[in-house]
Amino acid sequence: MVENILIQSDRIIIDNYNDIYSLPNLLEYNDIKDILFRNCNLVKIPQIPFNSTQILRFDHCNTKMIKVPLLMPNLFALMIWNCSILEVPFLNGLNSLSIVALDNCPNIININSNNLKNIHILFLKNCEGITEIPLISNLEKLIVENLQNCKTINVIKNCELIIKDEIKGKYNIIRH
Repeated sequence: MVENILIQSDRIIIDNYNDIYSLPNLLEYNDIKDILFRNCNLVKIPQIPFNSTQILRFDHCNTKMIKVPLLMPNLFALMIWNCSILEVPFLNGLNSLSIVALDNCPNIININSNNLKNIHILFLKNCEGITEIPLISNLEKLIVENLQNCKTINVIKNCELIIKDEIKGKYNIIRH
């Protein structure tokens, strides 16, 4: 397996890392706005103070849990694709975080609304382990697609709900 770190002007791509603690010192790159972990076997991300990071992405990471460092005060979007995580990470200390996108994360069973209380946009696609979407108080837009086992969607009254499934009536939608 080839381990690779690509550092561009405002972006880091960390590819095929199994030992996250063996990463080189990245503190000198303090203007990084976008971090992508791809094909990594992660337990947690090191507590690196990337104050300028706005987007944090995980793609094809083989891990059951992702711990997002709370030292990212400007993190705006978290995107997790094709990962084996079991639950949405704890995100409450990230006050700038507005968007969470989960795509093809079939092992997620539970969405804890307490972990998403600052989120304004939630995108869920191909997460067949989810059976219910709980009420998330600040949610402005919820986009769902192909949640095979989801029966109930709870949303506040003024939340825009976009269902991209071909079968529109398969969810029990409860507006609060």
